[in-house]
Amino acid sequence: MKRFEEIYATKTADEWCKLLTEADIVNDKLAHYKDMEHSQQAWENEYIHEVTCPNGGKSILVRPAMRSDRMGIPTWEAWTYVRRTYRRSFKRNRLYR
Repeated sequence: MKRFEEIYATKTADEWCKLLTEADIVNDKLAHYKDMEHSQQAWENEYIHEVTCPNGGKSILVRPAMRSDRMGIPTWEAWTYVRRTYRRSFKRNRLYR
């Protein structure tokens, strides 16, 4: 691994992407989590969505990786239920701080 790190450190991510693409090798840069809201692909595939919170504020949430056609897309209410359920579970197990 150390040798790979040394080799990869010789070029920028853009330079590596260009070289790998020219060699017909599938590649992409690893994006930071905070950059997801600017990803056209994430919006179009509904990996993220905007919700209006009970206080009127707007927020962007990441959808679960698994999808179910039968269950549909989770609503804000479903997310708050999951959050409350996990909090109770953590409190019972003394993991919640």
